[in-house]
Amino acid sequence: MFLSIPGLLLAIALVALLEPTILTVTVSFTVASWAWATRTIRSEVLKIREMEFVEAARAAGAGNLYIIVRHILPNTIGITIVFTALYVAIIILYEASLAFLGFSCSSTSWGWDLASGRQYISTAWWISTFSGVAIFLVVLSLNFLGDWLRDYLDVKLD
Repeated sequence: MFLSIPGLLLAIALVALLEPTILTVTVSFTVASWAWATRTIRSEVLKIREMEFVEAARAAGAGNLYIIVRHILPNTIGITIVFTALYVAIIILYEASLAFLGFSCSSTSWGWDLASGRQYISTAWWISTFSGVAIFLVVLSLNFLGDWLRDYLDVKLD
């Protein structure tokens, strides 16, 4: 059900229903994004669970807890780190979007700067431009970091 609702729309609805505080914005991002993270990591766990080394550990008499701690968790750390790096970029875009639309509690957001600089775009273009460039560079950097981490942590590429 959560995957069928756009995350930003859900975050806007939650912040609009409740007052825009740091807690409300944080909870709205968590509610809007937990399903994607859970589904991605779950699919990786299901893939690893069917691999031969897990079956060998099961055949050797290892218990479920040992297999989870020794085999499944270490093999899911890479995808979890990569997903986290990529999802931080999405959260930054969500927060900037909420602030731009006026649903944020903070006036220190780049999205707030973009919104407040709209009326001065012809005379003070740098207010909106530098905020937009900052959002762009941070999101791009986090995407490059996530891509690099994926390549670095993927043992199949070696």
